[in-house]
Amino acid sequence: MPTTELQPVIPQPMEQDSGPALSEYLGIFRRRIKLILIPFILCFVLSGVVAYVVPPEFEQTTVFKINDPGVSKNILAGLQATITHKPLLRTMSSDIKTRRFLRPIVEKVRLNEGFNLSDALEETDFYKYIFKNLQIQVPNDTQRDRAGPDIVRITYKGRNQAKNVEFLNEIRESYKEYFRRQYRETIRGIYDQQRARVRDLRNEVARLEAAYEAFRNGDDYHLVGIKRAHLKEIADLKSRENDLRLEIKGLEAQLVQVKVQLRDQKKTSHIQNRVTNPQKLALKGLIDAERKVLNQMIDVQGWSDLVPAVQEQREKITRMEEQYAALADDVVGGATVQINPVYVQLQNDRNNLQRQIDGARDMLSQVLRRIEKLQGELTRENDLTRTDTNFQNEIRKLKTNEANVAGRFDRIKSEWQRIQGEGSDLFETMELPNPNTKPVFPSVPLFLAIGAGFGLLLGLGLAFLKEFSSLTYLTPSQVQSRLTVPILGEVAEIKTEEELAAERARRRRNWIAGSILLGLVAFVHYCYFDPDMIQILPPVLVDILNTLYKGG
Repeated sequence: MPTTELQPVIPQPMEQDSGPALSEYLGIFRRRIKLILIPFILCFVLSGVVAYVVPPEFEQTTVFKINDPGVSKNILAGLQATITHKPLLRTMSSDIKTRRFLRPIVEKVRLNEGFNLSDALEETDFYKYIFKNLQIQVPNDTQRDRAGPDIVRITYKGRNQAKNVEFLNEIRESYKEYFRRQYRETIRGIYDQQRARVRDLRNEVARLEAAYEAFRNGDDYHLVGIKRAHLKEIADLKSRENDLRLEIKGLEAQLVQVKVQLRDQKKTSHIQNRVTNPQKLALKGLIDAERKVLNQMIDVQGWSDLVPAVQEQREKITRMEEQYAALADDVVGGATVQINPVYVQLQNDRNNLQRQIDGARDMLSQVLRRIEKLQGELTRENDLTRTDTNFQNEIRKLKTNEANVAGRFDRIKSEWQRIQGEGSDLFETMELPNPNTKPVFPSVPLFLAIGAGFGLLLGLGLAFLKEFSSLTYLTPSQVQSRLTVPILGEVAEIKTEEELAAERARRRRNWIAGSILLGLVAFVHYCYFDPDMIQILPPVLVDILNTLYKGG
């Protein structure tokens, strides 16, 4: 049995109570350490178990691009309709987040997320869950107003990775088909409208050509024919006259320039021989090699200009091109004295230009004489000529209009035929859902941190509650803070040799057990992080460590 010893205590002057000191709080932690650690450990372990047991949720994303049908800008010139995918994007989210759209996909994928879809109430909750976890990101109004393609991102968070991937793929493909149907209906309406307009214009052209043919079969039409031929020839000759005058003017200007150059040239010249700069040729080869590397980054590896390596490669090529531009194309390789070939060439050019000018002037004289002769043969102009001209203008205008409308109709028809098959280039899938992603919920580190914090707060709360609700005085300061008398001494506990030996043995066992546990934990981690040793660990333990360190 332990004995007690009376220890004297120096009487302390009574002071006004100022609350527990820091040493008293530390004493509470020492006395109630078990009460603090037990809730902490229990909550920590419980949070880890909950994080491991709670069904995980995975998030997958698919991204695709809707190309702006550039052909629509051409086929709709002059029409009051538009063919574009922009208006359909405004209602994309509301179109997809409907039971009518999602029900066939859910039934095909057999997605239930733990709900009993045979029950009406649970089915309603199931679709609320789907609408909440299905996120559709489309361009905003400002981005949609710009021309060009648009990027659509669809994200879904569910409990089964494989079904998430299949669900997103079905949503993407179903919406593509829905989009094609809407786009086809728009094209079909414009297609029918343009086809009717082409038919009406062709009927009008046929009617006007029949009336013109009747006019040409009249008795006096031969007069119009002669006059028309003369007028056409005169117009051609006048055009030829203008061309010849311009040609003569240009040749005379060239002749003056050649004569000036000829006066400045000497018959002999001192010519320096120049060769291609070898340094520039070598730098050209290096630039071509660097460009091949850049093309391989962009075309083969699929990197964009935002990748630092691509930017550095472009800057390197730019510096080399600046060096290439600064080098001379050729260098001096010797000099010779010979007859100036430039002088000889200028003499030949002068003679050739003079012959061309003489020939053009002769041709102009012939054209002027022919025009004068034809104008003399034109004697009169009457109503037949005006009528014939009016017929031709109307037919020409109508045929031009018909050709324009028929061309637009052909392009619309080509677009209509293009979008009928699955080979339409309206869509381009940029990112498929990844079937191997880490769960986004639950987060094991977060659960462990919350469990540890809650367990620590709970242990501290219980320790302080037990400490301040106890009626037993454990320290002299507690007695002195509550009584108005000084403390003369305190009775301390004196342990026997047997108790001290038992306590030392208990501490030794605790140290041995702790060392073994620490060594076992270290060995497990060594095996886990060693690719060759991880095979000896149980699969369950590997799954737990994956959950702790990799989140899945």
